[in-house]
Amino acid sequence: MRGTDGHAVVKWMPSVLYPKPAAGQSVVAASAGAPPVKAVDRNGEELTAAQYPSLAGILGQLQARYGTKMRGTPGTEIRVKNAGGSAGRVLRVLAQGMAGKPLPTTIGAKVQAEAEKDVRKQGPDASVVAVQPSTGDVLAVAMTPAKGFDKAFQGTYAPGSTFKVITASTLLESGKFTPSTPLNCPQYFSYGGLTFHNVDKMKIDHANLAMDFEASCNTAFMSTVQVLPDGAVENEARDVFGLGLNWNTGVPSFEGVCRRPAVRRRR
Repeated sequence: MRGTDGHAVVKWMPSVLYPKPAAGQSVVAASAGAPPVKAVDRNGEELTAAQYPSLAGILGQLQARYGTKMRGTPGTEIRVKNAGGSAGRVLRVLAQGMAGKPLPTTIGAKVQAEAEKDVRKQGPDASVVAVQPSTGDVLAVAMTPAKGFDKAFQGTYAPGSTFKVITASTLLESGKFTPSTPLNCPQYFSYGGLTFHNVDKMKIDHANLAMDFEASCNTAFMSTVQVLPDGAVENEARDVFGLGLNWNTGVPSFEGVCRRPAVRRRR
């Protein structure tokens, strides 16, 4: 067409590229963003939420925290911009985004796969974190249900009999105990106005530390309050096993709390 001055002009409108725009829509050229960061296991194998459902939330958190450091080059595209400002249909990709470096993790894909299977066998409320003791590396983390609150990393639970590992370690490091040191395992043990017992009122005659540990004798380990100094078990839990310290997992996690018991021995 020609303008009023006789020169040829072009009348352009968004419908030239997008023939059926809705009210308030426009066509814009915008950044397409860089491709998502690819997280890999300790051997370079890609980790995906589709293959390892328990990692869905963790992979998202790693993306949010480390994505900008590992991100590649953004692409460019022509797309529809909706009336409210949200992105609409992509009409043409002008330049593809380039992927950045993969994000390494300490997860072991094979261990993670086994952990996913195991928690499903345990039922609808199970979780596990597999840690390599020599390095502190997290090899796997799994839970059921896989979506929702990350109970594996952030759940808070009473340690129960698992704490006997720390108490036993404290006894051995005190220099006063060996696995064969006698340590009585009666049916009941009273302390601080409370009476404790074992499962099924069990007792072991002529027990030693190794026997108590094997049988998970509550009364034997509770009785060590009479021979261990105040704070010994608490210090062992923190300084040797790392409870209550910052574990630097890369995602939100609960590292335990070390507290001295409210009931103290009488002096």
